[in-house]
Amino acid sequence: MGKIKKIRVILSQLIKLSVILIVVSLIIIHLSSDSTNYSYPIKNYTKGNNDYFLESIVAEQQIPNSISPQLDISQVTTTRTIKINIILKNFGPSFSIFKLYLYDENVLIDEVVIKTLTNDISYLFDNLKSDHYYKVIVENVNKPIFNLYKTNTIIYSTFIKTKSEIDTQIISNLSGYAISKNVNIIYNSGQIKNPIYMFNASGNIINNNIVYKCFDFTDIICNEKIDIGTRLEQNVWYKTTQETEIIFENNGTIKTRIYDGKTFYDMKSLTINNIDITAPTMADFIVLSKDKNSITVKAMGNDNESGIMRYQFSSDYGTIWTPAQESDEYTFNNLTHESYNIMVRVINGTYANNGQNSLNTMESDMKNIKIEN
Repeated sequence: MGKIKKIRVILSQLIKLSVILIVVSLIIIHLSSDSTNYSYPIKNYTKGNNDYFLESIVAEQQIPNSISPQLDISQVTTTRTIKINIILKNFGPSFSIFKLYLYDENVLIDEVVIKTLTNDISYLFDNLKSDHYYKVIVENVNKPIFNLYKTNTIIYSTFIKTKSEIDTQIISNLSGYAISKNVNIIYNSGQIKNPIYMFNASGNIINNNIVYKCFDFTDIICNEKIDIGTRLEQNVWYKTTQETEIIFENNGTIKTRIYDGKTFYDMKSLTINNIDITAPTMADFIVLSKDKNSITVKAMGNDNESGIMRYQFSSDYGTIWTPAQESDEYTFNNLTHESYNIMVRVINGTYANNGQNSLNTMESDMKNIKIEN
């Protein structure tokens, strides 16, 4: 009986070992067959292959008994970079292989392989050309953690354009009201060779750079030199330098453009306002109170554009004026004469940027005010 028992134990162990061997063999066969089913059609996109110019596609390699995950792809571009954000949807946690390919004019210029246990990745292609189309191809191969089923290989192809570096900045360096405003233009032509920078303005403008008046836009003839400090013509295009300063003497609009030898690029424009070059329309005062030693007056003024912001007062017919102040009331103290020739001066809203000048002030008529002795 002891021998029979030992034989049974041995047979049982042999059976278990056989089962294990069979299972291992099946797994190996499964893995082998699984790997043979993965092909990489992306490799067809080689240098000189016209398939590069196909429209954007999403291709899946169908495998029997497989599931169909999807790629959710977004992109963020700058003038020099393309950032690809990829999320694998409808698929559980897995070991994934993401392959990214970047083509420029059918030439493979970058290739990266990312292996991950997550379902999402981000990758940044940098040092690119601005305002330029690139072809991005994403290939994804997935293997479940427990290898319980087969999955698809997914290929996604699209064209992505980087942003243009061509731009202008227009800066008006005075806020609020002023009698004139300096406007600075900075041109950025990106990778354009031999660009021509141009501007066109309405209103009275004076150039702080040498510019050239443009006549013929068929051949871009801009050969009439205009010296610094010249009042330019309105609504006429002028050729200028990369950094330009213009003085606006009244409200208007400035437009900018860049020419690359073939195409005009209309760039930014800016409306310049709050320029007030007219004096106030009225200045007057009333006497609020007086005694033998003082006179208190209240000034009044009117300006239809920027309004009245400051006041000055004189008791000697405008020979000496008080400093400009915001309050419209003033008291003359320590008076000793019988009467005083009082005047007021009003200053409009351009005072903050330009101070007091002939364009923003008005004086009242003189009034002789007697005091009590």
